[in-house]
Amino acid sequence: MAGWSPEIANEFIRLAQAAGQSFTQMQLQKLVYIAHGWALAITGAPLTVDAPEAWEYGPVYRSLRSALRTYGASPITHEITNSQYFPAAFTDAPGAPARATLSGNERQIINRVFADYGRFHAFQLSALTHQPGTPWSDVYRNGLGKFEQIPNDLIRQHFVDLAIRRQPAAANH
Repeated sequence: MAGWSPEIANEFIRLAQAAGQSFTQMQLQKLVYIAHGWALAITGAPLTVDAPEAWEYGPVYRSLRSALRTYGASPITHEITNSQYFPAAFTDAPGAPARATLSGNERQIINRVFADYGRFHAFQLSALTHQPGTPWSDVYRNGLGKFEQIPNDLIRQHFVDLAIRRQPAAANH
């Protein structure tokens, strides 16, 4: 079903608020990207309609950055509204929180990413997403360039490889 990155970010904002925590813009960028990657690996379908781009500190969703730019590095205190990332002419409720229509599998992936990665600091998440051999590295460092879209096939393969590497470790527990 997929949603726009600000809609997926709102899922993480709601989970964080329920847990008594908050995220910065950088954390949300990386959590949305990680959830998108796991969705591609698990379901074969993208979680976000918009594509991540290769920026200096890892993958970035331009529409999510635009919606959250006023926060800078401060914690995000409110859900993103429709009008913050989507022209008001395209929505009946510009001031309402942006919502994605998610399948059960997509919601499970978001919940699992929150549980597994939600405790990490922004720079830890950034480091995870832009190590050598990651899709970001393939695009940013290996010739395609800055601000280029990171193709879903690269993201999917990376997360499939992560799942394969995790299986033996999980089997030993």
